[in-house]
Amino acid sequence: MKQFIYTVLTLSLLFSCGKTTEEDAIEPTPDSSTLFTVETLTGFDNIEGFDVTGIRSMVFDSKDNLYFTADGSINVFKMSPDGTMTTLPYSSEDIFKFDRPSNLFMGANDELCITGYYQKADVLYFSYKEGGEIEAVPNPFAGPDDFYSLISFLSSDEAGNNILGYNSSVYKAEGTNWVKIMDDIELRGFQTEGNIFATGGGRNYFKLVWSEALMNDAVLAYFDANNQKVYVHSETFSFGDETAFNYGDGKLPEAFIDEVSLLTANAEGDLYFFDEIDLSGRVRLRKLTMDGQLSTLAGGLIIDSNVDGTGSEAGFQYLSAMAINSKGEIYISCSDGLRLAKEASSN
Repeated sequence: MKQFIYTVLTLSLLFSCGKTTEEDAIEPTPDSSTLFTVETLTGFDNIEGFDVTGIRSMVFDSKDNLYFTADGSINVFKMSPDGTMTTLPYSSEDIFKFDRPSNLFMGANDELCITGYYQKADVLYFSYKEGGEIEAVPNPFAGPDDFYSLISFLSSDEAGNNILGYNSSVYKAEGTNWVKIMDDIELRGFQTEGNIFATGGGRNYFKLVWSEALMNDAVLAYFDANNQKVYVHSETFSFGDETAFNYGDGKLPEAFIDEVSLLTANAEGDLYFFDEIDLSGRVRLRKLTMDGQLSTLAGGLIIDSNVDGTGSEAGFQYLSAMAINSKGEIYISCSDGLRLAKEASSN
């Protein structure tokens, strides 16, 4: 019954936003992924105003500067490739007077988009460009009765235009105007989770959560702003060995994706994400290539624990944010601090 409901909902979403056909399918190629090694980073104890265990959202720019927000802080932090930590300047001391910076997105030309915990409707998002200050961007979509901004994400297309998710619609920036290009998408306006959207290779991935009636089972989806279609990877049943490290790996749609949490993507469009096996506490880092090959990189066997190691030796719990740089290194925030995952062959 559960699978039937997923099928109906998935088909409904696809028909409302552009139906995929056999002509759209891409033949997967053999996966060449290697195992990833995970290590805990140190050296953040003496940074004033920064709690390394409280990172909420992270994103890299094209120069591999890492930006992140932290619970309880009004600052947006920046870590340069050499490890230097700074905070971003504000255009006004009152810009977050009644709010806190929460989620981060990277738009065109390295424009950092910052959203607040309780962002009022008159602000679309807060913008920062290197060398400048954090400034509020007015919200052209706000109505007289709106209390909160319903922004879901900011990204960019391959032509360098900003792409905006607002409420259940997607817009493209044309000059100073926002032109609607897609509608009726199950986006999450006024989202409370960090890093549940990822952009790369012309794709905009997002964690899709159905209604409470379906117990918030997560599926993974993405849309392509160029052809204006949505593609959904629903949960599928798997009868393999759940104790195997590579449980559910293979080619979509036969491969198995479970409870998705955090997302990040590289410039080529390869998606890296965490999922949990059947609510067991066994969390794993996985990779989904543009051509549909799914592989497990680390974790999945250790229950409810953050453990450094390679492949199945690693463990994850209480994850809050992740981001990938141009070297393919993934920074991960969890309850034990900031961790780094990278290909074992590069150690």
